Amino acid sequence: MLTKMISFLLFVLFLIGLPILSMGQSQWNIPKLDGGILFDGLPDEEAWKSIIPFPFVTQQPNYSKEVESKTVVRMCFDDQYLYLGASMYVANSSMIRAIGKVRDFRSTASDWIGVQIDTYNDDQNAQVFLTNPNGICWDAAIFNDGTPIDGEPYNINWNTFWEVKTVIQDTIWHAEMKIPISSLRFESKNGSVVMGINVVRYQAANNQIYIFPDTPYKWGALSHIKPSTYADARFQGLKSKRPLYISPYLLVGASNDREISKQTTFREGTKLHIEPGLDIKYGINSHTTLDVTVNTDFSQVEADEQQFNLSRFSLVFPEKRKFFLERASVFDFGLGGPDQLFYSRRIGLHQGDPV
Repeated sequence: MLTKMISFLLFVLFLIGLPILSMGQSQWNIPKLDGGILFDGLPDEEAWKSIIPFPFVTQQPNYSKEVESKTVVRMCFDDQYLYLGASMYVANSSMIRAIGKVRDFRSTASDWIGVQIDTYNDDQNAQVFLTNPNGICWDAAIFNDGTPIDGEPYNINWNTFWEVKTVIQDTIWHAEMKIPISSLRFESKNGSVVMGINVVRYQAANNQIYIFPDTPYKWGALSHIKPSTYADARFQGLKSKRPLYISPYLLVGASNDREISKQTTFREGTKLHIEPGLDIKYGINSHTTLDVTVNTDFSQVEADEQQFNLSRFSLVFPEKRKFFLERASVFDFGLGGPDQLFYSRRIGLHQGDPV
C-alpha cells in the first residue's frame, strides 16, 4: 500500500512539474525594427546596434570552444521583411575567402554566413538562406529533420524571393539579408509567431563552424541543419502577407520543312510555333498557398545537366519548376537507394512510347 502511495505522489509531482519545465525553456525574442536602416550591406545603423547579437559557440573542429573570430549577427523584422545583419571578423584580410558568383553556388573553399528558419516550428522542415563575401544567394529547403534517406536531406532547387548585400572592409566582411515576409508561411497565435532559428558561420581558412544555438557535432557534417535543434524565436506582432506572384513565359520557335511527295513534287514550308504558359502563386492565408500552373515548362528555370541514355530505362531529372517545389518533401517516398515511389520528371519510355 505504501509503495502505491509513493508511486502516486511521484506521478502527481511529475504532472505538476511538466508546466514548470515547459515555462523554463529559453526563447529568443526577435525585435521589431526600431528606426530605419539603409540596406547597403553594412549593418552599422543605430537600429542595428540596439539589438542583442546571437551568442555563438564553435561547433567544428573543437565543439563548445569559444569562437576565435569575432562574429556579430543580429536579426529583426518590420511589416514587410525579416532582416539579418552580420559582421564577420578575421585575424588578417588574407583569411577572407570569397569564391563563386552565381546563385546556389556553394563551396567549402569559401566563407559563408546563413540563417535557417523552421517557420512552422515543426522540427522537420526549414528554409535556408546563405551568402558568401561575394553576396551570392544560396537557398534550399530542408526536410526530414536534416536526416538523409536517399541523397541529401535538402532540396537546393527550391528558390524564393529575397535579397542580400555584402561589403568587405579589410579584416571584416559584412552582410545584410532582406527576406520578404510574403515569402514565408507560418502560424500566428494571439499576435505572436514562434519559429525555429539557427545561424551558422563557416570560415574556410581554418575550417571552423560557429553556430547558434549551441549544437553538438554528433550528426557529422549535417549537424548544423537539423531543425529539431533550432532555438525557439518569438516574433511579437509579425503578420503574414498574401503575396501574388505571376510568372508568365512564352516559347517561340520556327521550323522549315522540305519534303518530296509521291508525285515527285518538292514542297517547302515554314511553321511558326508559339507556346505560352503561366505560373501563379497566391497566399490565401497563413496556412494555405494556392499554386496554379498553365502549360508548365522549363523555359524559366536553369538547364539540366546533359545525360546520355543507352538503355531502355527512364532517366530521372531533378524537379526545378517552382510549381512542384512547394513542400515537395510531402511527396518524397524513398524506397531505398535511388528508387522513389513518385517522380514528377521522368524522361525515357512510357508504355513503349518515347517521352
